[in-house]
Amino acid sequence: MAPAAPLPRLLFVHGMWSSAAVWEAWRPRFEARGFATEAPSLPGHGGDSDRLDGLGLEDCALAVEQAIERAPGPVALIGHSMGGLLCQQVAARRPLAALVLVCSAAPAPVFRSGRRCGRRCCTTSCAGTRGAASSGCRAAKPMRCC
Repeated sequence: MAPAAPLPRLLFVHGMWSSAAVWEAWRPRFEARGFATEAPSLPGHGGDSDRLDGLGLEDCALAVEQAIERAPGPVALIGHSMGGLLCQQVAARRPLAALVLVCSAAPAPVFRSGRRCGRRCCTTSCAGTRGAASSGCRAAKPMRCC
């Protein structure tokens, strides 16, 4: 029988306006099952919010890639919200053991596709559900979409 493959290191990537602290309840659960975990705060986050000026998504994606390079062995990325978007960008550039997205930001425009079908739908102000404007959502502004 072949030896079991080593467990990947889990790299948790937080979303916008938060820090590595959002993963504090998650990490011990995985560590108890034998996974090594890491949850760095992205540039301009985690007590560093006054340094956000001039930073972009690429700066944050580079920080994720640098964390991967420092890790021994295979890495699995777990990203939430903007962290999920960053993880998708990184996964497109390098091999990973796994990619897990938790309520991830989309990598492209969600509602506008460049073509029109004539149907009406709702903006994301009502959780992005179609027909929310007709269900009594006052915040929704109908728009044309496909």
